[in-house]
Amino acid sequence: MKINIGFNEFKKNHSKKKHQILFKSRNCKEYYKIENLFKFLLAEKNSFIFESVEKGKIKGRYTVIGLNPDKIWDINKNTVTINSLGKKTKINLCKYAISSSEIKKLSDLNVVNNCNIVSMGSIAYKIALVAKGKFDIAISFTKKNDWDLAAADIILQEAGGMTNQIIGGKIKYNTPDLKIKSVIASNTLLIPIIKKLLFKKIN
Repeated sequence: MKINIGFNEFKKNHSKKKHQILFKSRNCKEYYKIENLFKFLLAEKNSFIFESVEKGKIKGRYTVIGLNPDKIWDINKNTVTINSLGKKTKINLCKYAISSSEIKKLSDLNVVNNCNIVSMGSIAYKIALVAKGKFDIAISFTKKNDWDLAAADIILQEAGGMTNQIIGGKIKYNTPDLKIKSVIASNTLLIPIIKKLLFKKIN
């Protein structure tokens, strides 16, 4: 089957950790055959389907089917569990690194198990420990300067992680006031979940 991208190009993009979509276009006048295929595939556990009907210049029905997902999010009674390739991680069991002056604020939000909160100084050191795998998440609710975390941010990104503001998007450097309002550092999977949990409590 010929798809929209060659294997060498796919391999090159994959090594650069670029998101890719592989697809094959096909005309089908007897749509019931496609619907039967959907029913067969969607009988699989954890399968899913997304559909879009285009009515503009290029008309058509676009369907994306997913099987055997590598990551599954399970949200049940305020407990978020991530099943990644068979390994389950509960968000409230993650290890958090935070300054001693901010522990009470994180505890009062009641989104994590207090036994998994460790206090330590230096936001850069905390982020570096996340990159090393010693902690899952580093958090700071207080303002920081660019030079407090820029170097550690690069280290974390090279390790496959990312930093964000707790309320807001990506951290921007070299702004006029050189101030970063808050920091959360983790992997790309946990960041949006933790931000959502914290946002509900803070607001």
